[in-house]
Amino acid sequence: MTREKMLPILQKIQEYDHIILFRHKRPDGDCLGASKGLQRMLRLSFPEKQVDLPESDGSEHLAFLGPDDPAMSEAAYVNALGVVVDTGSSDRISNPHFSLCRELVKIDHHPNVEPYAPTLWVEEDCSSCCEMIAALAETFPETLKIDPQAASFLYLGMVTDSGRFRFPGVNGDTLRRAAFLMDAGVDCIKIEGRAKSAYYAAIVTGAYRHCIDDAAAGRELDPIWRDEVDHISHRIYSTG
Repeated sequence: MTREKMLPILQKIQEYDHIILFRHKRPDGDCLGASKGLQRMLRLSFPEKQVDLPESDGSEHLAFLGPDDPAMSEAAYVNALGVVVDTGSSDRISNPHFSLCRELVKIDHHPNVEPYAPTLWVEEDCSSCCEMIAALAETFPETLKIDPQAASFLYLGMVTDSGRFRFPGVNGDTLRRAAFLMDAGVDCIKIEGRAKSAYYAAIVTGAYRHCIDDAAAGRELDPIWRDEVDHISHRIYSTG
């Protein structure tokens, strides 16, 4: 990622008084984190601008991130800049009103199968779209502001799309950008804990329930429950 690639994105944002953010259908952590993190950054950096995220397609699992903005009239889109994050093709954009915007910007880390925006920034080797937006903030600190809330949104996306920094695409730059977000005030343990899936919660609480029942009844603990929690994605366990 280079400053030269990022600069046209920032310049286009600076041109408009009204910016509307878009993301893909059935959003995951990276998609939600990128849209919400970028919105928070732009509102902090340009308080005179109107920055909206009128989405209705969310994620029950990640509802703790908070609601999006309410729907707007079609007329509200006409003079706005649309910024689409984490979406490779236009048919996957959740809000169909993106086509009403005066101009579009695309920020994405998937293969560029459809260059649907005249201004685009695509990094196919990047681990997440949130890493790209973190890099944008890090590259232009004199213009773009970030606070713990924005950093937390972006960190969540980096964690989920990188498999907690284990998947291909993770490199030294990824970890340095994660550190940049941590320095901005992210509570990493809280974010990673709340991002755990319902499946993870069911396995762990079920194992605890059986072990507590066995201990209370004086029975030997069944090793199957340790095996269960060892086979789900987790940090290194401690003795508590």
